[in-house]
Amino acid sequence: MEIQREREAWLLENKEAINAKIERGLAQLDRGEGLPGDGLRARLEADKAGWLKP
Repeated sequence: MEIQREREAWLLENKEAINAKIERGLAQLDRGEGLPGDGLRARLEADKAGWLKP
């Protein structure tokens, strides 16, 4: 339960920033600046590999 409360508190504290990022992302997609699914998947895999390196 404590983790859930902490997560909810964090979301409330960062709600404006999160919404702003979502709006920016949607505007980018509207302008055709999104990545195709395969490109996004490859980028996420590369990011994940970088995070997992010791």
